[in-house]
Amino acid sequence: MFSVSPLEFRFPLDASQRSFSFIVENQAGAPLNFKLYVAPSPDLTDSTYGHLADWVVLSETSLTLAPGEKREVSFSVFPPSSLPDGGQYANLYVETLGDTNVVAPEQGINLSSRISIPLYGIVTSGENHARTELRALELSPTFTFSDLYASTTLKNSGNLDFSVSSSFSVSSLLGRELYSSSSFTDVLPTTEKTIAFNWGGTPPLGLYRLTYSLKAADLNASLSRIVVVASPLSFGIFVFLILFAFLATFFRHAHAPKRHS
Repeated sequence: MFSVSPLEFRFPLDASQRSFSFIVENQAGAPLNFKLYVAPSPDLTDSTYGHLADWVVLSETSLTLAPGEKREVSFSVFPPSSLPDGGQYANLYVETLGDTNVVAPEQGINLSSRISIPLYGIVTSGENHARTELRALELSPTFTFSDLYASTTLKNSGNLDFSVSSSFSVSSLLGRELYSSSSFTDVLPTTEKTIAFNWGGTPPLGLYRLTYSLKAADLNASLSRIVVVASPLSFGIFVFLILFAFLATFFRHAHAPKRHS
């Protein structure tokens, strides 16, 4: 079990050298060995924006920390004299050596053995632009048997990352909020990302108002819908009750005594 701080770095890129530092802390009950390295962001689909990993030099590439020990590690960025427009993206990884999982006996759980620190380098010269393409925006249909959901798919067609803020809420028709969730994520250039919400355990029968909204760079969108939820069982019971009421009314009228004039 270990921690790092801060959890990300964002900095301008020009021909100047820049230096930064972060803290690694061993929170386990035994010594831990680490390796440290930098690689292009795994979210990138275009290597044009992944050169930052080649410009970062770590002060240390391996560590051994005693229980409770903290260590400050520094790294420097050495950009070339000529830089492409837009952003450059990499991840700095701190990974334990040995077991693939670090065990926290006091909690009885296995914890991740690797932490990544995103590095965002923004070129100060040239033309920088973030462009959002909305590929899909979906809400549960007006009648559904399943849990209520919302999802959106965005593509960044610019050369600079942008942040997406989105929220999904479900309320009764009288306005009482029953479920809400929000998300804040980053979309790198040329990449596509899907953000999804799901109200697990949606009651099997009900009438709800769904509201979904998002803000991203040059995009601001929202969608609202009233939805009927009925599980197959509850829908079958509902249909049975209606059919039963209809047949009862029919037979009551059919067997009612006729009046003679």
